[in-house]
Amino acid sequence: MPGNDPVSTNNGVMCFGLLDFRAAISSGMENYLKKLATDQKLQQMTLKRYRSLKASAQ
Repeated sequence: MPGNDPVSTNNGVMCFGLLDFRAAISSGMENYLKKLATDQKLQQMTLKRYRSLKASAQ
């Protein structure tokens, strides 16, 4: 069925059918959290973004 393509990556880009949007978000978040545990640059970027969002909400 069109739009029901499984989650995959192509040259580092996540590809998925719109019907699998929830699975794609879940997969992306799982990969992000896994990488966040060990990647110091990602940790710094995440903390910077968090601080920026927190400051803009006050």
